[in-house]
Amino acid sequence: MKYLALGAMLIMVSAGTYVAVKSNESIQIAPLVAPKQREFPHGITSDSRQSTALENGKISKTANKFLGNELLEQYRTNKLDSTQAKMMLDRAYSSGIEKSSNNYKIASDLLKSNVSSGEKVSLIRIVADQYTQGDLSSVNARILEDIRQLTQSSDTAIAREATVSYSRLGYFSDSEAILLAAKNGKYIPETEYYGELAHLLWVAPADRQKAIIDAVRNAQDNFSAEIIAGRLQDPESIKNFSPDSLKALRVLLQEREPRFPATSDDFDIVDSVKYANWLKSWTIVNGGNSANSINSAVMNQLSDPRTDPRQIVSYLISGNSDQFIEKFGTTPAFRSLENRIDDYAEKNKKNATFQDFVAEIHKKTKRS
Repeated sequence: MKYLALGAMLIMVSAGTYVAVKSNESIQIAPLVAPKQREFPHGITSDSRQSTALENGKISKTANKFLGNELLEQYRTNKLDSTQAKMMLDRAYSSGIEKSSNNYKIASDLLKSNVSSGEKVSLIRIVADQYTQGDLSSVNARILEDIRQLTQSSDTAIAREATVSYSRLGYFSDSEAILLAAKNGKYIPETEYYGELAHLLWVAPADRQKAIIDAVRNAQDNFSAEIIAGRLQDPESIKNFSPDSLKALRVLLQEREPRFPATSDDFDIVDSVKYANWLKSWTIVNGGNSANSINSAVMNQLSDPRTDPRQIVSYLISGNSDQFIEKFGTTPAFRSLENRIDDYAEKNKKNATFQDFVAEIHKKTKRS
């Protein structure tokens, strides 16, 4: 679990998949849907690349769109120690490097040169980012070959980065074999291996979907199941799944329903986000193919007397709840949900997070 403070807000990221923001004004929780987000040293993240750059420890929002081009050239032409060099490469990546055959050649040549392991790790990311989905040019083929070769590096940091980067570029005939070799070679841990399989599921061909889902299920790995639930937030995401794959998804999600701790006053944001993502994904794999049908299925689930009030709060505070509240907010069924969470809050006053969430839900529904 990681926390990042930004002004008056506190951002918490769990497992690279969720974000919760709390300020003096409101609380919002939503899945991070960008599958390629990565964390880098010095506070740089890949989702900051398009409009910001890190300069002297401060974020400049007026950075040149392709400041990364300039930083890559500075790296190429200046002698820096390995730590400074890696910092500059990470800054170049986060700022955005224009996709071009020339920039690819520069990065590829540097990757093949005699630079430190840390620099090669950063250069792998830059080379991978030159890849353009759907482009059949020779540049894409060379990018794949550059990274594929490094998945077999004797340097485990390089092999790990190359494996993950290759996996995120798409599904190829050797994608699963490369991931498996990395797991067997122990340069990516099992949790990360199954997490990468979960990401790969969404680009895998129909005849491999079920096998990937079964692998995640048999591994009893909650992290990868959470990734799948986090990605499965739109009926369109499974429109190309086979009936067998959908059945396997239902079994997986049924088995991995997030549970709250037995202690009634134990409630935190991470558990809340996991449940909200799971519930929406569960309704989708069980036939929810429109906002109306999803919201109706959610109401049926939350209205069940066996549903933990913490689960009700989790969904109502999530980014998924706006349409749900618009549809049901004035109904007796919704009032019943509010009464249940109010009663639970009254009995569990020690948990400030739960109290805050209930208050925020009432703000959404204009109920005091």
